[in-house]
Amino acid sequence: MNRVEPIPSEEANYTYRKVDRGSNMVLSSQSTSEIYVTGEDKLLKRYEFPTDKMIQIDFKRAPPAPVEEHFSHSIGTNCFDINKESKFIATGGKDGNILLRHVNDVGQEPTPIKAHSIFSGGVTSICFSKNLPFIYSAGGDGSFMIWSYGPNKPYPNQPMEGVVSPDGLADMPIV
Repeated sequence: MNRVEPIPSEEANYTYRKVDRGSNMVLSSQSTSEIYVTGEDKLLKRYEFPTDKMIQIDFKRAPPAPVEEHFSHSIGTNCFDINKESKFIATGGKDGNILLRHVNDVGQEPTPIKAHSIFSGGVTSICFSKNLPFIYSAGGDGSFMIWSYGPNKPYPNQPMEGVVSPDGLADMPIV
């Protein structure tokens, strides 16, 4: 017979704690000790940092629910990052958009920044500058862009333009 039998719980040794089915990205905020998770369910979830010691965890009990959960990109999130001060979180989606949210107001509907082509996988990588108010994004379309954000420009709609040098290369701001 070609049937798979489940392993009884008495014989199975748990080595991890499953929180969300289909989770594929996790990111922690160093200053606020919060954890952000996203995955196949297309939700951005915020969890409090776990304080239980490994030997105290009851793996048969359901894990705690997220503190907040919000819709993210309609066809999936590829990447996300939190800025150094942990004030903003940016997500890059398969839909080609960047969603920039204020961490203290994650529930507010973000304005999408049209960044990269949806036909080539959208935004494939994103990060905040460590020293300047810039978001760097790369896409499956082969482009690399720099976006300015902050109090005067919370939701940019155009990437910053680089100054082209005589050799044809764009002079990008140094991070």
